[in-house]
Amino acid sequence: MSVNGKRFLKIVCIVVLSVICIIGCSHRDLAPIAENWKFAVMCDTRGDNTSTPGKTCLNDEVVRATARDIKREGCELVIVPGDMVNGWWANGGEKIYGISKGSTSYKRQFANWKKAMAPCYGGGIKVYTIRGNHEYGWDTVYPPEPPYDPVDAPGLKRAYIEAFGDDNPDNGPPGEKDLTYRVVHKNACFLGLDEYATPHRVNQEWLDKQLAGATVPHIFVYGHEPAFRTKHPDCLAYYGKARDAFWNGIGNVGARVYFCGHDHFYARCMVKDDAGHEIRQVLNGTGGAPLKDWGGRYEDPRVQSEFVANKVYGYNVVTISGRSVSVVFKRWDGGDTWTVIDSFSYSTPECH
Repeated sequence: MSVNGKRFLKIVCIVVLSVICIIGCSHRDLAPIAENWKFAVMCDTRGDNTSTPGKTCLNDEVVRATARDIKREGCELVIVPGDMVNGWWANGGEKIYGISKGSTSYKRQFANWKKAMAPCYGGGIKVYTIRGNHEYGWDTVYPPEPPYDPVDAPGLKRAYIEAFGDDNPDNGPPGEKDLTYRVVHKNACFLGLDEYATPHRVNQEWLDKQLAGATVPHIFVYGHEPAFRTKHPDCLAYYGKARDAFWNGIGNVGARVYFCGHDHFYARCMVKDDAGHEIRQVLNGTGGAPLKDWGGRYEDPRVQSEFVANKVYGYNVVTISGRSVSVVFKRWDGGDTWTVIDSFSYSTPECH
């Protein structure tokens, strides 16, 4: 065979192999691979549950310190899975629970939160929030034990959307605009899920459509309540079949982390979906709310506990490098001092 013939044969082989690779990989693998970049996760930044007149209704010191550190880290966006402020506890909750008199309007509470997050907003860092129970409403008893029908606190939803509607994409399902949404940033897709439009459940039909249409290698999902119960009974685990459908849905498309809060400690665990994919629940309700202790025992036998930290404030930093993902939890030690106390990493496969 001549030199030109060999060269032609080589080119044909390369083309054939490329076509096979493209066909064998999902459409998500065709997305461009971005350079290294970071995002942050912070949750449960509210203050205590009093409603003293003039109170900001968030833990200003911790939130400001976190915002400064997020900027120093060079994060490009922040996701916040709920309970930013005291919400209904500080403006109407006393009518049911008899807590201290006085109130701070919802509008003022959210304005205070944005003020504390000024280093992020002023630094051009995108901030994406979803509602927690404190941005929703209340029940007639406490602690809330499912099943229950929370009361949507009058004016709270409107105030939340007025404060964050311009930041959150308007691409959610009917009835959940600016509450549930999808964000695509570089080579990652973020799905923020409101879990109070239908308490303790997600809009699975909408979520499945978003997952099926994802065209990037990294998918991150976040909601306020844990999928697998830690301490609070009001969580996605109460509706076990719906929760399992949710877990299998995100696992089947390559999502490997679900970020949440609600309980005020840090806990990381791993739960395999029905297909054997390892997915981690990262609960970091440590953004400023009153801290709690938890013994680290999960009710569901499928759960493998990997790390628990009580009585610490902190947040997660996630670094994406090509198909590799690194997640760390930084503990706040006061001032501008932070210490990494937990970390894990994984890589998305070339083909799914």
